[in-house]
Amino acid sequence: MLRVFIFLLALSFPLFIEGQILNVEKARVDKDTTNIWLGSVGFNLNVFNRDAGEDDPRHFVNLGANANVGYLSQHHGYLLMGRLDYVEVTDDPLIRAGYVHSRATLFRSKTISYELFGQFQYDISRGMRNR
Repeated sequence: MLRVFIFLLALSFPLFIEGQILNVEKARVDKDTTNIWLGSVGFNLNVFNRDAGEDDPRHFVNLGANANVGYLSQHHGYLLMGRLDYVEVTDDPLIRAGYVHSRATLFRSKTISYELFGQFQYDISRGMRNR
């Protein structure tokens, strides 16, 4: 009976776990591709201003930016990914979040290669200052 309880508890354990996944592997390309830039950069700005009267001004601002850029040299690969989100409603910032992830793959054409990476992330709305 104890084994059945432990088994059921182990099956339900993933239901209580929260996490965040940043997939950096989707930017990989073939090993024989060299000396090229690839990726995308985007910006968006949405502003909505609807005054409900002199005593009740209302507005909405949404600012966003994202970048997924890579450079592949003959021997090494470099990757920079980032995102910025800012949403404000009537002078009250609701969402202030962003991340930057950079990665360098040294000797990328070899079977075993070295990778250097760094990441910075913040989400003020959820209380995460820097990570």
